[in-house]
Amino acid sequence: MQRYLIAFIVVIVPAITSIALAKPKVALTPIEGDSENEVADVVVEILAEHVKVVSPKETKRAMDKLDLSGELDNKDAKKLAAKLDADAVVQGKIVKKGKKKSLVLTTHVHGKSSEQTIAFKTTMSLKKSRDDIAAAVAGVEETEKPIEKPEKPVKPHKRIADGDGDGDGDGDGDGERKVRKRKGGDADDEPEKSTAHDLGHLRLDVDHAAADDRHVRAERAHRGRGLSVRGRHRRQGRRDGGPRVRR
Repeated sequence: MQRYLIAFIVVIVPAITSIALAKPKVALTPIEGDSENEVADVVVEILAEHVKVVSPKETKRAMDKLDLSGELDNKDAKKLAAKLDADAVVQGKIVKKGKKKSLVLTTHVHGKSSEQTIAFKTTMSLKKSRDDIAAAVAGVEETEKPIEKPEKPVKPHKRIADGDGDGDGDGDGDGERKVRKRKGGDADDEPEKSTAHDLGHLRLDVDHAAADDRHVRAERAHRGRGLSVRGRHRRQGRRDGGPRVRR
């Protein structure tokens, strides 16, 4: 029993842990004003601790395919997220005011946007603002994808009224034979009907031949006694008082 319990724990616990550790997917656009991608590298490093990050390079390729550029609105960000199968889009830009610099991160989630501003001097000082950068994706959750059920194979309908047996409906081949068989078997019963008809005629011929044979035998028997059938009929008529028949 303990062996089965240990096996159950070994199998189930990692599965639950993997579900619990599932991270939402966030696409990060190229950061405006960051020509060397130094700021982008810092942002990717910090965000990767909380979400799955689509790199600015990959996001840029998707934007080019969608013909998107500049500052994105919620509608454009939604298209981009769908293209990358992401749960959110984070767009960044560097704003300079005198000697001060600020990183503005705009997060687009489900048609809504929020903004996070982080002041910094160098990339080293930006790394110290980990919590502020992570706050840009704090409200992002993994979108539940609908489970697509496999379609059941559709069985082809058998056509009875017409068809050639393959369902194309042109009325030749095996299809006609099937139709005739289902409507009463006319095509298949024709040989049987013709055979029965011939047998009937044959029986009639046999009956006629037997009758003729009986008649001939009777004629011969009466002739053997000296009278034909016709003479016997005449004699019988005289006895009954009928008129005489001239020969």
